[in-house]
Amino acid sequence: MVLGNFFSNICSNLLWLLKACTFSIKRRDNENEGKTLTLTNLPEDVTIDILMRLPVKSLCCLECVSKTSLNIVGSPQFAAQHTRRLLNSSSAVEVPQLMLLARYSNLQHCAINLQSLKYNGTSCSTKTNFADIVFMNDWYRYEVEFVFSNLFGISRRLSVNRELCYLVNPLRGEVLELPRSDVKAPNYNGYDPCIHDRYGMGFDHVSSTYKIVHISEYAYEISSDIAARVYAMGTRSWRPIQSVPLCHFSNKSVYAYGDRHWLVEGDKSPNNFIVSFDFRKDEFYWTHHPDLQASSSHRFWYDFHLLNLKGSLAIMDYCSYPEEYIKIWVLKNYDKKEWALDYTINMKTFVGRPRGTLLKWGEWENGIFTIQSGVCYFVDLRRGSMKGVKLPPSIMNYNLWTAEQYEQSIFSYTGSMVSLKNYGNLIEAARPGMWFLQ
Repeated sequence: MVLGNFFSNICSNLLWLLKACTFSIKRRDNENEGKTLTLTNLPEDVTIDILMRLPVKSLCCLECVSKTSLNIVGSPQFAAQHTRRLLNSSSAVEVPQLMLLARYSNLQHCAINLQSLKYNGTSCSTKTNFADIVFMNDWYRYEVEFVFSNLFGISRRLSVNRELCYLVNPLRGEVLELPRSDVKAPNYNGYDPCIHDRYGMGFDHVSSTYKIVHISEYAYEISSDIAARVYAMGTRSWRPIQSVPLCHFSNKSVYAYGDRHWLVEGDKSPNNFIVSFDFRKDEFYWTHHPDLQASSSHRFWYDFHLLNLKGSLAIMDYCSYPEEYIKIWVLKNYDKKEWALDYTINMKTFVGRPRGTLLKWGEWENGIFTIQSGVCYFVDLRRGSMKGVKLPPSIMNYNLWTAEQYEQSIFSYTGSMVSLKNYGNLIEAARPGMWFLQ
């Protein structure tokens, strides 16, 4: 029954798009006179144009319809063209979806579980268990460093050897280990450890290349140094970036307008609060932002958060004391760096609201969300309302014996047609949806 609904939706989408493309098809009537018109014998550009308008969910189902459709929508060229269309769209084509991440760890192993999360306005429920990833004999902390569409970058933290990073596509059940980067800071002495590692992913729409940038900060006795390198998916090595701004890249980053943006730790001045990376030029630059409470002495960098609201870069000011408010500025004109204060919400009107510092916020279909003490707070920006919902327990298909640490977090993602199998040798799953990594 469910499969029937999937194909029913696909057929409805295709019929609607075929009607929308009638004009394009009629122009070719003379060439196709006497032929039966089907999707497979349409001109290739018309077929691609039709498929590009379908949602990712329908495209994924089409991969199972026939070998012809699989060859079209499953190709790296189609995925790149589809990504380019999403990035160049004036409106959000793919609605943000939610992924529930649970981290288990003890003195022997660390494990991560990824499940789809649905919020219906009143409660949350887990649907599909996408991935169980167990890091064997490795108790170091692994974190999601970035999310690009439905690709999750998971890196090793709190370790001298931090250059271990995996790309995970939970929707397709794919795990890919990235090549180790060997680029060091100019003054690296071989002894002082790296104190910060940041990763970010983006898409170069000029060369149709997916890229990952890696930033490493080193601390010495009286100074610090920084280095960065960029990796083009499908290649074997990292390329050093010559000019890197000497600043503290925070773990708050977002992808918007084709570039990756980080919030900078420790500074609130409008000219150097957001550092961005251009994946076309492989260059860093500063993104100017509005002067957010610059005269207030009690504000800190972690009171601010970067968001992607329907394709636009946004910065949120969350004040927990004494005013208790949320203010969101949206970058309306990226070229001119023109910001507008689109949302102002008085948090004091919400009974049962979260208290204190909230370090992470994300986007959902109708607004933003945050987590505190196992409760997810959904803010509906359309209505200016908030609702707290207790998170369901995560279910992992691997027994960690005694998990000394357990925590949950939520990430928002959008669908894409990217398949990691086109960019390297995938790590083989021990069984469907489960990987043991050494």
